[in-house]
Amino acid sequence: MKAGSLKELVLYEVRRGFGSLASVAALCLAASAGAALAKPPPKPSTRPAPAQLPVEDDGLGPNDILLQADSMIDDDKEHTYTALGNAEARYQGRLIRAKKIIYNSETGATHAIGDVIILNPDRTMEFGQDVELDKGMNAAVALAFSARSQDNVTITAGAAIRRSENVRELNHGEYTPCKACLSDGSGKTPTFSIQADRILEDHARQIVYYRNAIIRVKGLPVFYAPIFWHPDPEAVRQSGLLAPKIWTQAKRGLSIEQPYLWVLSPSADLTIAPQINEKVNPFLNLHFRERFYSGQLDIRAGYTYERNFNSDIQYGKETSRSYILGSGSFDLTPQWSWGFGAERVTDGAMFWRYSLRDIYSDRGDFSADTARLISQLFTSREDDNSFLSVAAINFQSIRPIGSAAITDASGKPVLVNGTPYSQLVYEKASTFPTVAPLIDGRYDHWLLGGRFDLGFNAVMLTRADPVIAVLDPNGVVPQGAESAATIQSQTLSGPLKGLQYTDSRSVGLNLHWSSTLTFPIGLRVSPFLQGEGEFYSISDGERISVAPGGVITRLGSANSTTGVGFGQAGADISYPLYRPIGATGSIILEPLVQAVLAPKSRINANVPNEDSTAVDFDDTNLFSVSRFPGVDLQDGGDKLNLAGRATIDLGNNRTGSFLVGRSYSDQINIAFTPNSGLRTYASDWITYDQVSPFTGFSLFYRGRFSSDNLTAKRIETGFNVSYGALSGSFRYDSNADGLSYIVHGTAPDLTYSTVLGRTEDMSVNGTYFLNKNWGMSTNVSRDMHDRLFPQAQLGLIYKDDCIRLDLIYSHDQTFQGNGLKPLTGDSIAFRLTLAAFGNTAMVGAPHNDSR
Repeated sequence: MKAGSLKELVLYEVRRGFGSLASVAALCLAASAGAALAKPPPKPSTRPAPAQLPVEDDGLGPNDILLQADSMIDDDKEHTYTALGNAEARYQGRLIRAKKIIYNSETGATHAIGDVIILNPDRTMEFGQDVELDKGMNAAVALAFSARSQDNVTITAGAAIRRSENVRELNHGEYTPCKACLSDGSGKTPTFSIQADRILEDHARQIVYYRNAIIRVKGLPVFYAPIFWHPDPEAVRQSGLLAPKIWTQAKRGLSIEQPYLWVLSPSADLTIAPQINEKVNPFLNLHFRERFYSGQLDIRAGYTYERNFNSDIQYGKETSRSYILGSGSFDLTPQWSWGFGAERVTDGAMFWRYSLRDIYSDRGDFSADTARLISQLFTSREDDNSFLSVAAINFQSIRPIGSAAITDASGKPVLVNGTPYSQLVYEKASTFPTVAPLIDGRYDHWLLGGRFDLGFNAVMLTRADPVIAVLDPNGVVPQGAESAATIQSQTLSGPLKGLQYTDSRSVGLNLHWSSTLTFPIGLRVSPFLQGEGEFYSISDGERISVAPGGVITRLGSANSTTGVGFGQAGADISYPLYRPIGATGSIILEPLVQAVLAPKSRINANVPNEDSTAVDFDDTNLFSVSRFPGVDLQDGGDKLNLAGRATIDLGNNRTGSFLVGRSYSDQINIAFTPNSGLRTYASDWITYDQVSPFTGFSLFYRGRFSSDNLTAKRIETGFNVSYGALSGSFRYDSNADGLSYIVHGTAPDLTYSTVLGRTEDMSVNGTYFLNKNWGMSTNVSRDMHDRLFPQAQLGLIYKDDCIRLDLIYSHDQTFQGNGLKPLTGDSIAFRLTLAAFGNTAMVGAPHNDSR
């Protein structure tokens, strides 16, 4: 038995050659020396950390063990070395510190006692009072154990046992991803923790399991589960529970949705989210995602077996109800790609009833209006000079056009508080076309010093029921194909002529050439030529007249085939004037002119209007050669489009842009409606302004003003702000000549039609944090014409380093007709987002609920 002086720091180098001490490497006298400080763990990084950090070179070989302490005892008989006082052991980048360390050179086992600290090569740390380590210096059994991994994840336990290389069992343990220590080193109650009788860390499966788990928030128990699990905090992506959603509302009562992420492969996952409701049957949501080397899939679907219900009634019979919202896009070659979009629902009110959001995201190359779903299949080829697209499209409408009484099995009206109850009636699917095929091709090439474009288009529309396309000189009846019942329900000021047909087909060819000439004085001239020809074919075509009472008079058969040609020539002219302001600022004044020569536009009664149904005249199409979105109507006549634009840059992110302009024509173009602002010789005035007076704040103003007296016809204004603790936006939209609903009939049997009238709405959303933890959120839209809130959400937020709590109050209303009570849904939602449970969009965040 040998003992060293207590005043000496004795360094032993132990080799495992034949199970005995090989040599003493060095001996140092240092009465006041202490152990070297371990480096602190690095700050969390947004980049994924490697599984194991490189081991620092401490001068030891791969099989060398270094022991050092205030004193050392060498027991040759027991093959042990005992380090006493400030004991430290090093092996393969692992550092162990304790009051006492006993190393067995024959078995390789180590026993550390008293304030044990283990610093692993990956910079994670483990603590204990009595720790048994195996020959690899991994903790095998530890009492009063705790461990801290990267990102502040801390685990404590009365005892810890390493069952295998990848499995560790902790008895009477507690897990938290939150900070458990203050800056001065003292402890604090973590914001969120999981306490359990038994915790099993399975690093191979990257999952943490719990037995008799109690979830605590700020130390208070809020949830118990006999069995619980979640992904390992170090897992990049792993199966497990996601943050739950909790609502309480009139139509479903208390609702709890608990998503579970099932990772199917490194490139695919499935989120299973059952929604358990107090008043109605459960609803199952599924979300499948997969990425391929050539593309991706994203499919949402839901299913329930339930009756129809609103906030105050359940009606109808139980049946299967479901929806699907899916998309896919794939590259076949560097030039060819294909994709699809699927949007279908069995019940028009399902999205509202089950609080489903993000419905109207674009899921393909083509999009539809809000409250209309679109399914599509498409393929395209694109290179530097050409483009070809072939597609098939089908529509479903969930837009209400009236209401009808609900009856029971005997045919009697269902009463609510003594009043007959009604349900919404939606647009008929049979009047919506199946579009197949839809072909669009373009080829461009340099020609005669400019760009030459050759375009080709073809489309076939098939319907089950006939439709009527009318042109209303007063602009009340929406242009485009409508069912006969819809046209007859409108409030007509006089008889309207239209075209009734079932199917339609068209083939077109268009040519465009343009060039740009820039003169030494800065004048820029861009001449252009454009020509197009369309060939139309319709089936069951009849020219008709619709009287104000809805009576349809047949005027004779329409031509089954029609050809239309149209050409234009013109030039765009601009002359920017530049002047510097100060050291970094500038101002640019730019007069803009577009001159167009074209034949006068005429309405062909044999041509159905399918693609030119809506025109919104503003700064974006002031200089468009044709302001119709399609080719079925022509923007003819000689035109002169004028505007002035000013762009100011004062430096330090202080900028402004201002535009004002209008259009002049040599004809009254009856293809445009009176409320478009383009029907008269001189159009309405257009203006657009955008100003950013300082960093983080910008405002815009877009307006259209009457050509007669400059009264505002259309105003859109708002601002965006991101400044310190405040972020958000505001938008206001007013249309003096908008189309609004009126109601016909007697409740509960009603139909809607449109009239000209002012429409007005506004929206505001944003967040503001009072301090680093507490904040408020809002996401509100207001329809001021119909006096309802399509969406209104107010929220209270708490967040810290590892948790976010959202308490959201929602008040949503659906318009049912003037004079009728809106369909209203009120709810309170609670959302808990935890560091270890993944993350999804916050409750109350803006959604794609309009297109």
